Amino acid sequence: MKKRIFFLILIIAGIIAFQTRLAQTEEIQQPAYKSIASSELYEKLSKDASLFILDVRTEAEYNDEHIAGVKKLIPLDQIEPRIGELENLKDKEIVVYCRSGRRSAAAAQTLSAKGFTKVYNLTGGIIDYKEKGYKTEKILKPAE
Repeated sequence: MKKRIFFLILIIAGIIAFQTRLAQTEEIQQPAYKSIASSELYEKLSKDASLFILDVRTEAEYNDEHIAGVKKLIPLDQIEPRIGELENLKDKEIVVYCRSGRRSAAAAQTLSAKGFTKVYNLTGGIIDYKEKGYKTEKILKPAE
């Protein structure tokens, strides 16, 4: 009888430990940033042209076309080593975008983990932004 009670206690303790660990894992995996739709970004830009927009695509992608008003280009693979360039924005709104939203989600997570408190990931990236008809710009190449 004592062995059964002991094993029952062990099983219950194991279940509780597993559930606790699962809850901790879920908390860790929750993104600390928020998502923002193209329409919301457009509305924010209409009210505040100084909103900080960070493009995390490659320089070639940026030159080809980017959201009008972009303040900075830092490709995703350079976010960690160049994070100091953004230190003065830790408590300011930052909208991060890429082509479709995947790279920018990773960048937004990195920024959030480094203490940035108002980070937004543009859902659907520049693809969705352009489909909605919002303004983009190109870097004009000099004529050769």
